[in-house]
Amino acid sequence: MRERADILYRPFEPGDFEAVAELMRAQWSCDLEGAAGEYSASIDLCGYLADADWGLVAEERGQVLGAMLLRTDDEPDPKWAARRDMLMAEAAADPSLEEEIHRDVDILEEEALLSDEYAQSDGIGNGAEIKLLIVSPAAQGLGVGGRLFGEAKRRAAELGGFYLLTDDSCDVGFYEHKGMRRMAKRASAVEAPACPQTADADDDGDFNLYVYAQGL
Repeated sequence: MRERADILYRPFEPGDFEAVAELMRAQWSCDLEGAAGEYSASIDLCGYLADADWGLVAEERGQVLGAMLLRTDDEPDPKWAARRDMLMAEAAADPSLEEEIHRDVDILEEEALLSDEYAQSDGIGNGAEIKLLIVSPAAQGLGVGGRLFGEAKRRAAELGGFYLLTDDSCDVGFYEHKGMRRMAKRASAVEAPACPQTADADDDGDFNLYVYAQGL
């Protein structure tokens, strides 16, 4: 696939937060309306940023088309962790809002536990973790996801590979196409989000979490 020359790839900056959170809200919290969707996406993104130490965005004429966040060490960023705690406290002050976002927070916690298990295992590629890869639907077919993935792959090569946590709301076929292997599958205790992508989930009746990994 030929990349568009007018798409800029640059380091993630704090000013990109709102644009990336909106991409996440539209694709992964699409069944939550108004403030619930905004809080859910922002809390999740703060969690990813707290763990990540490298980030890249794709931009076209000032519009963020996609983002990649990668963790290569175990030193969390306290400012993003503090922002996540602040957002969760704000949501907790509104019982109806807290109830609406509870599912997404629970999924994030389940994924964190599974990620820690894999990082402690002897599985391939456990030296680095993709915390986030997201591409705007408007940019699909332009090579954005492949370029972001490729840059993270180069970054993780010296650590022997990388892995990621994903679930049935995401396009796991993309990772398989890129050479990643499914290393684990776990049924979530959380009800599946009512988003279009989830309709393509495994037909075993569960909403599943996955570990995909690649050795380099």
